Parts: sequence; structure tokens; C-alpha cells
Amino acid sequence: MSGFTIYETLRIFIPGALAALIANVVLRLATGSELGTPGAGAPADLADALGAVATFALISLVLGLLLYLVDLPERLRIIRGDPRAAR
Repeated sequence: MSGFTIYETLRIFIPGALAALIANVVLRLATGSELGTPGAGAPADLADALGAVATFALISLVLGLLLYLVDLPERLRIIRGDPRAAR
């Protein structure tokens, strides 16, 4: 892998991982479930699923791609040379 490929991968994965981690913490606090203790209901089940490494990686990738997509309009303004983009 070249340096650019690693950079782009981390640029997508790290924000997604942070979003998944925040979602996991919020769901655990909201449902009162801790690590290792099963909670009740769908939010607790989702928080437990986010504890698995493969699921966490997949959710992180999906959330990272969504966050990357949200940033797309701002980047397109910069490419077109819109003077409002240079703040």
C-alpha cells in the first residue's frame, strides 16, 4: 500500500471509529448496560454487537463513508473555485 492509500483509509476509518465508539458509549449509558452484562431491548443489543471487533470495524467503515459523503459538498465548492469556500 502506498502512503496515499493508507492516508485515505485512515481518513475514512478513524472518524467512523470515533463515531461508532461514541454511539457505543451513548447506548451503554442510555440502557444502563456495562461491558459483559447483557442489557434489555434493541439498543442494548446494538451496544453489545458494537463490542465485537468485526462488527465494530464494519460499522466504523460505514459511518466513516457516511461522514466522508457529508463533507463532499464543501470539497466540491473548493474544487470549483467558489470564493465563499475560502473562509
